Amino acid sequence: MTPEQLRGLERLQLRWPERRYALATVSEPLLLELCADYEAASVAMALWAQKPGLRDLGVVEEYRRLLKELEDELEAALAPK
Repeated sequence: MTPEQLRGLERLQLRWPERRYALATVSEPLLLELCADYEAASVAMALWAQKPGLRDLGVVEEYRRLLKELEDELEAALAPK
């Protein structure tokens, strides 16, 4: 597991405490990559949120949408089958 994947998993465990166990057992490469993508998007959104001009251009809102899409993908993948 890469550091980015681990940070993404930890961030998601804080976001979804009720799914901590399910997230802690993630080992599928696709899910781990989604976690890394979630981490990267979260960090980027936080950086862009500090820049007022870009906030006005909707950059932060675009990252929020991206994070929601990643959350939706992860929720679907973690759902009991």
